[in-house]
Amino acid sequence: MNKSDALWRQCGTWIKRFNLIPANHPALKNNSKLQDLLQLLRNGVVLCQLANALDPNSIDLTKVIYFPPEDNSVEDFVCRNNIFLFVRSLVTHFHLDTEICFFDPPCLYEYQDIGKVFRSLSALSWSEASQKFGIPGFPAKEHKLEKKLETEESLYSEVRSLYDKVGSSEDQIYSSSRNSGEESQDKIYDSVISPKQRKVGSLFSPKKSKRDHPIQEMIDTERTYLDNLLMVRDCFRDRISLLDADTKNEIFYGLDEMIHLHSFLQRDLSVCEKDVGRVLLKYLNQFSVYKVYCTKLSSNQAFLQNQEKSNPKLNAELVRCRLDANSSFPLSAHIVIPFQRLLKYHLMLEGILKHTDSDHPHYCNLILAKEAFIELNKEINDLKGQMEKDEKLIQADLQALTILEKVEKSIRCMHLPASSRLKEYGKMVRAGNLATHGHQGTADYAFLLHTIIIFATKPKILQHRFRFKFALKLKDYNIEHTGDCIKLTNTLNVFSSLILTTKRPSELRMWEHDLVECKSLIAPVNPRGHSLVLTNLPGKTCAHCYNKIVGALGQGYECNTCDAAIHLSCLPDISWCHMANNDDFSFRRFGSMMLPIQLQGDRGSMGSTLSLACVNIDNKDTVRELRQEWSRERENIPLEAQPWFAGNLTSSTATTRLNSLPLATFLVRQRGETDNQYALAINTGAGVKHIKIEYEKDAMAGTGLFFFTDTHKFSSLINLIDYYREHDLGEVFNYTHMKGMKLNSPYKNV
Repeated sequence: MNKSDALWRQCGTWIKRFNLIPANHPALKNNSKLQDLLQLLRNGVVLCQLANALDPNSIDLTKVIYFPPEDNSVEDFVCRNNIFLFVRSLVTHFHLDTEICFFDPPCLYEYQDIGKVFRSLSALSWSEASQKFGIPGFPAKEHKLEKKLETEESLYSEVRSLYDKVGSSEDQIYSSSRNSGEESQDKIYDSVISPKQRKVGSLFSPKKSKRDHPIQEMIDTERTYLDNLLMVRDCFRDRISLLDADTKNEIFYGLDEMIHLHSFLQRDLSVCEKDVGRVLLKYLNQFSVYKVYCTKLSSNQAFLQNQEKSNPKLNAELVRCRLDANSSFPLSAHIVIPFQRLLKYHLMLEGILKHTDSDHPHYCNLILAKEAFIELNKEINDLKGQMEKDEKLIQADLQALTILEKVEKSIRCMHLPASSRLKEYGKMVRAGNLATHGHQGTADYAFLLHTIIIFATKPKILQHRFRFKFALKLKDYNIEHTGDCIKLTNTLNVFSSLILTTKRPSELRMWEHDLVECKSLIAPVNPRGHSLVLTNLPGKTCAHCYNKIVGALGQGYECNTCDAAIHLSCLPDISWCHMANNDDFSFRRFGSMMLPIQLQGDRGSMGSTLSLACVNIDNKDTVRELRQEWSRERENIPLEAQPWFAGNLTSSTATTRLNSLPLATFLVRQRGETDNQYALAINTGAGVKHIKIEYEKDAMAGTGLFFFTDTHKFSSLINLIDYYREHDLGEVFNYTHMKGMKLNSPYKNV
């Protein structure tokens, strides 16, 4: 078979036509392998984007979980969530045959049945929704699909066997294809500040020593640097009108102080009789302004670069400022120069020292100044590193919270204690297949958090949500690895042991490692008299290092005796609790935290199961029940978060927003300050039309009703919109351009 004719290559080419694969991705190269395409698809994100590209109504992209490719501790849950959203859309939205197109998520992300995945994608490529784009499906001859799948089965088996051998964490399958993409800006300093070549002096010019040249370079570049600071102030900061005062203060932090500092520094360097070390030491304390400036630099530069691309009006103003300044560099590059200048002082001093004898009267000041600037640079680098580390931690915590929220919604029959959320039990450490055997019951899936482990059963075929079975506090159990299983034994011997097993030994070792790590977190060795609780303490100051506990979760220890907050990493070095009885210290390990419990037969409180069980186009009762569940789920979303709600808009603004969007794109706007005054705006063949949504009080029910006409009234605005997304607007409006039209695409989704 021709290499380019391989089914998986045709699949990759088809997906590429929708601009969903970067041009430099390994899957598109001539020497690409099947693994390259599977790596791209396995977390389900591209598949969800593909369905959304075919029809924006097919998938709610807010339910898709995006996560770093290197974070594989919870990838089982993430892949399962995203792939199911795609598979569900094939059946319920694109109306493809369930028997042909449904595949269980592990068929893709564990490579259990790759043929099923390509069979589904092929069917989608030939579907009515896809053919509207004029892009041929694959394979080119649809009737040859099964033959091609049969021909490539040995290749699929090879990849599957490789996965079974190395597990989900090995680099052989999931090698990263990331490129740095960061552009260096090292040239700007040399272009703007570095001294230009001087003309050769006349024969009568005084001869300068080798030591004079680096000193003169420092003086000349100091003058040029000051000119650049003045230019940034006069041509950029003082002329930009489209940024508010707070944003400008952030971007140009300390600019006036730096201009003041370098004005006096440049003056004194010019008359210092070559004792530049003494002058720099004189103004050393004023260089502290650079500490804050440099720590803000990365975020300020990223903000400006983003605004230059996404805000045309601001970008036009910045271009005018550049023209006035006669600068070939954008503002985002100019704000880097102070940081680069600071890094040059110790290098220039070193250049002077090379030509200064140790007995020279200026030698000592040069040495002291050089060491001082090296120390200042180190301090700033440490601050920048800590800030970047804190920002990464915050982003990681925000992602952890997002995943916890998704997990919470994906487990049915689980009841959390009043006003509790899963985040109160700590971060999620691992999720995946883990079978249990014991008196508590049987389960085949587990979610490990810092303080508890939740056991559930995996979704049955054509279902999305896990079913809660039971949960355990890690503090109450000892962990023992006994060969081919893990044994959890109750510390009080109240219950018999719980046996945990996995399909692969490598997975079992990872579960054991993470269980032991979590247990050590909630029961640290030698707490030194503190009565500690592992909890969330964002913003509090650590009693040991006096730095803030950062992060969206901000996990650390809190002492119930002395109220001290302590970083997890600072625990080994803490001093004894000054309020504790050293002969009788204790460790409180979430003892008062109640566990989630199982709900019995309470479907109403569970929300939608997102189930596809028995979905059949001919089974109207099941489909109706499924749609009703989804409708109830949408009703729980606040009005402001609905993809079609635009807030308080004028009709002209709504028209402007919809004019360039596809037909049947719509929004709902608030017509005034009074409650329950709304209007529908929809793009039709005759332009954007505005329709008043009537409202009246239902005296008997004590609630309000929303409607267009008296024939159909609804208890909520959301119900009205849901109804007309399924029913013809021509039923209530006798206009030619409304015939056959439904509310198709909320404007936020287009």
